[in-house]
Amino acid sequence: GRPALPRLGTMGPDATLSVFLDPPVRGECHMHCTTSLDSFASNDMLVTSSRDATVRVWNCRTTRPTCVYTCVGHDHWVNDVCCVSESKGLLASCSSDRTVRLWDVPLSDEAAEGTAARVPASACLSGHTDYVMALTSAADAHKLVSVSLDARIAIWDMQALRGEDRADGTDMCIDTEQASMYCVDTTPSCSVIACGCSDG
Repeated sequence: GRPALPRLGTMGPDATLSVFLDPPVRGECHMHCTTSLDSFASNDMLVTSSRDATVRVWNCRTTRPTCVYTCVGHDHWVNDVCCVSESKGLLASCSSDRTVRLWDVPLSDEAAEGTAARVPASACLSGHTDYVMALTSAADAHKLVSVSLDARIAIWDMQALRGEDRADGTDMCIDTEQASMYCVDTTPSCSVIACGCSDG
């Protein structure tokens, strides 16, 4: 398909919005539509996901953003991406391949000068039985929440998952048995979870 050229912008300290007029270099772009984005704001890094089955990390410190990492491992559309921890350079993504994957991406100044380095997933989390549509994380990065067309809410214990064994599994799985889920958000402590469902 035709490469998708994301239009990128940053919010400055004076609350003005700067929009990049120059698209990324075409060879660095996603090869299918961009599905979601998030950012490591203090490092001026933007993260995008796409139906080309990749997640890309962009250095937005210049007017022409450059792709510094391409995260590969999903084998179907990537539906959402979440910057879980800026201090650890930890990303999460979810896909129509029914998995959630974790990615470790260095955010140092040296890394920002790189060009589209390929990054494998550091963990592949299985727990859903249908397309995983959306993600969100607690403010302290200890919990990750995913929702799916299987009507389940999965709550992942990030501290356990980032241990030595990196075992797959959920801290808690809530089966609503009612409707497919398409979006999710949570309070900073993850004590309240809100989901958008197909039943309205």
